[in-house]
Order: sequence, then structure tokens, then C-alpha cells
Amino acid sequence: LDKMHEVYRLSNSGHERLGEASALPAVATADIRYNAYNLVLGLYRDSRNADDSFKALDLIERMIDPRASDSIGVPLPTIDSFVYTVLALGKMQDSAKAIEEAERLIDLLEVNE
Repeated sequence: LDKMHEVYRLSNSGHERLGEASALPAVATADIRYNAYNLVLGLYRDSRNADDSFKALDLIERMIDPRASDSIGVPLPTIDSFVYTVLALGKMQDSAKAIEEAERLIDLLEVNE
């Protein structure tokens, strides 16, 4: 995802930062879609590493808040995004924290529907 965002930033800033404005056509563009994010969330869900549940939470929070400075080009989450993240929470060692985060995500999903 980081490489995809690097291409996205370069394709959107392109030649303007080089002072060439539109003298050269864009070589590549990037449109990062939700399925790339869902793929990563699915990997976190399937991981056996408990730390990956925190990574899944961080990722979906970037998807939820499009105003965040690091969320430029980040797609909005789908229902699958929420499902994968809640399932990833099952790997947390602190079950009370996992339940709390799952309930928070479900509330966010209901608010954004």
C-alpha cells in the first residue's frame, strides 16, 4: 500500500513540483481502490500475529477519516473492511479491549450507513 500511495502522490504532483507544469504528459496514474485495502485487512485477519490486529485498526481508521493528512487517496471502507477488521480483533490477547474496539467499529459502521 505504501508503494501504491507513493505512485499516487507522484502522479498527482507530477511535473508541477519539477517546475515543468504540463510540459510532459503523465507517465502513470494511480487509483487506489478499496479492494487493495481489503486484501491487506484480510491478511491481517488471517495472520497469527496478535500485533496485526492493531495494524488492522490503524488501517481502517485511515480509511474512515478522509480528512487525515495521511489519508489522501485512501478509499472509504466497505462492509467487508469492517468485517475483516473485527475478525482480526479476535487475535488480540486482551479480549476486553477487542470487544470494546469491535463495538466501536460496529457503531461507526452504523453511523456511516
